[in-house]
Amino acid sequence: MTFRNRLEACFLGALALLALVPRSSRGQDVIPYCEEAFALDAGPTLVDASGWDKLAAKAALVVCGTGHGGSGTVDSTTLEPCVEPPPAGAPADAAADDGSGFPFSWGAHVDASYLLASRDIGIPDASAIKAAGGLSVSLSKPERRAPCDLPPPQLLTWDGGGFNLGFVDLGVTVGYESSADRREQHVTAGVEARYALNAASPWGRLVPSIVARFELVDPVSSAERDGLGLPLDHHERWSVLAYWNTSLGFVAESLRPLRIRVDASQFWAQGLKQGLFDAGWEDGTFAGATLSWVPTGLRARWVRVSAVFVRYSLGQPPTNREDRDAFSAGVTVGVR
Repeated sequence: MTFRNRLEACFLGALALLALVPRSSRGQDVIPYCEEAFALDAGPTLVDASGWDKLAAKAALVVCGTGHGGSGTVDSTTLEPCVEPPPAGAPADAAADDGSGFPFSWGAHVDASYLLASRDIGIPDASAIKAAGGLSVSLSKPERRAPCDLPPPQLLTWDGGGFNLGFVDLGVTVGYESSADRREQHVTAGVEARYALNAASPWGRLVPSIVARFELVDPVSSAERDGLGLPLDHHERWSVLAYWNTSLGFVAESLRPLRIRVDASQFWAQGLKQGLFDAGWEDGTFAGATLSWVPTGLRARWVRVSAVFVRYSLGQPPTNREDRDAFSAGVTVGVR
């Protein structure tokens, strides 16, 4: 078994093991930072590579978590409307303070997708797994409750001052990435900064999550380098990713079964050999948009039809040296 085949076997084995982890229930709305603690979906798709006659399969995995106890804001519906006044000698607002803002904790995120397709499918989508973990900061502060001895007019106009501006994660990251034909494969290691908003307002779902990374990239196999007679030397890469993932139920209740996922990214490579630079590997832009219909009731004991989707992708991920585009459509089967 070649090293490439061992990598692919390990990747698919990891997806299979994670499929055994119980899923948490899917919420009515999607938040950009962490839709679910665990989500695994896989299914077949037809690709518009030559008249919609190319069949592929794709598995997508998201695992995320944080040590924060909640979103950072207090749900006023679960609190008493006011608190008793502080004891004598205590600060005047001591009883009204429900906690400090900007709590620190840990954050972990795994994003993975694996595309199984014949080598002659020329599409920009690629296979990748990125795992990151580190420090998480909630840009939030709980609301302060009014002292109960305030006059009624002031109780009615009390401003608790709570806010929630999202999360910032700083951490280290490791990953594996491959082109659709698996002729270009890399392993990566680096650092990343991630921002995402857990929005209380439905329209806050339109605020994208942002991931910025600096990585060392070590080619495992490269047909391009082999063709140019170049060694598998490592290089550095900067990248920025913005993504949205939300139900459209915040627009209208009738649109709740529809979900949209949008990704846009840019990368810049440093330290490439001149032949790779001349071939166009120094930078690239990639974007993709997926519209899904999420049916209800289409499930068996262990699996379900989790989505019927159409997708358009365009551009050049780090494992391609030229711009491509493709339409795809298919059915996603989820594990529960």
